[in-house]
Amino acid sequence: MSELIERGGVPEGYKVEVFDGRVIMTPQSPERHWTVRDVEGAVTAAGIARERVFGDVLVTFR
Repeated sequence: MSELIERGGVPEGYKVEVFDGRVIMTPQSPERHWTVRDVEGAVTAAGIARERVFGDVLVTFR
């Protein structure tokens, strides 16, 4: 995975880090932030329990 990152195999607009043997890939953009805030507000306004909504998801590759 480190070789892939070093060769530039990461899509534009994403940040990739290897931490404690895990690959962490996150989008980094104002649009993403605004979208997440809008969705969180809509979920709260709709009365959906926070236990039913996940924002960031960890994907474990084995």
